[in-house]
Amino acid sequence: LLLNQTMTFTELHQTISKFNAEKFVENVYEETKEPLADLNAVQLLQGLSAKGKNLKSYANAEYAAYKNQLNPLPGYGNPDLRLTGAFYRGIYSAFNNGQLEINSTDSKTADLQKKYGEDNMFGLSEKFRIEHVKENIEPVFIREIEAATGLNME
Repeated sequence: LLLNQTMTFTELHQTISKFNAEKFVENVYEETKEPLADLNAVQLLQGLSAKGKNLKSYANAEYAAYKNQLNPLPGYGNPDLRLTGAFYRGIYSAFNNGQLEINSTDSKTADLQKKYGEDNMFGLSEKFRIEHVKENIEPVFIREIEAATGLNME
């Protein structure tokens, strides 16, 4: 962490005093919401829940074999919640009143949530959360801190 060479401690204090943490979080979220939704879709494509576990297995062996031919990534019998792609295309993230939400605009979403559980479908497992922080949030976070404070985050 390096100070701007021309900034005094008084100026730094004044800059930090004006720092709006709520606005900062909103800015970081706005710039990282699409990769967040995309990672949720990638996680589901691998048949993984938000808890990093497989989703509830298919009951019909014939359908499980068909789905495994379409996408072997989740493993035989493990759902990926993808057939037409509409559910995946509808996945979005939103930040309202300090709350983060991941959902899908697809008409099948409510039925899928009943079957697999909303807390299983939406959200990132630890592996994907770490990836999101390192690849998406950290660079934006550093840039926003530097812009707001004049500090150089090295």
